[in-house]
Amino acid sequence: TITDVPVGTRYEETDTRKIFRFKTVDSLKTGCLMYYTFDSTSGGLVNQATSGNGFTSGTGSTNNGTVSNVTVDTSTKKFGTGSYYSDGDDNTDPDVEIPDIAVMAGATTPYTFSYWIKTDFDQTGSDNRVIWDFAGSNQIQFFKHPTAMWKLNFNSGSDLELTGGNVAVPNDSEFHNICMTRNSSSLYTIYVDGVSKGSITQALDVNGGSAVDMSIFTYNDYSSEYWKGWIDDMGIWNRVLTAAEISVLASAGGKIDSAYAWKEKGTA
Repeated sequence: TITDVPVGTRYEETDTRKIFRFKTVDSLKTGCLMYYTFDSTSGGLVNQATSGNGFTSGTGSTNNGTVSNVTVDTSTKKFGTGSYYSDGDDNTDPDVEIPDIAVMAGATTPYTFSYWIKTDFDQTGSDNRVIWDFAGSNQIQFFKHPTAMWKLNFNSGSDLELTGGNVAVPNDSEFHNICMTRNSSSLYTIYVDGVSKGSITQALDVNGGSAVDMSIFTYNDYSSEYWKGWIDDMGIWNRVLTAAEISVLASAGGKIDSAYAWKEKGTA
């Protein structure tokens, strides 16, 4: 019998026939630069990744954002006390902006994005942007295409289309975790609810080596492509999360500021 015991935990066992395998634990706060709970619009979009909250790499107020025409829904959320909701109304221009994301500079800096979204529309009609990173003519965006596929889109080169069994977010009244990683070889991978749905190599320098701004719910104020739905608990890391960590994030208890990923001592 093998019994896993967290390091630092007192454990007494009289049966000497058992083997104990001690494990260490890594907080998902490690390397997390930005963390947004979407619980409030007071003061704009506040980055909770601060040293006071235990985020040693957090950028804090440097990456506080602005919020326009977005509602805090306290009855529909994945974690915390609320989530941001956009009704997709072209006339109200829903928009959330996060400035100066330095980790997205260049084409080979590793990073990870994770967030929870819930749809509120049928998967037909125009494009609907969830996330749009922009700088001049270069862009990276995750959105729903009119043919009901979900797509990671670049302004040049190939797109990563999540089609058929890989359709990212069904309109099923549930929150789903979306996670995107980029490694040092410019390989982008999309995970949905902890499961890899495809990868693509795209060496796109979005902003000439400079920090990138990000927009949520809209595509550069384009009047017919607003996202309709909810977003909750978003994190941005300066590293590629492991498959085990992404699985933890996609779990029911995967709230970023309280989630831990287990690993055996001495392993990566």
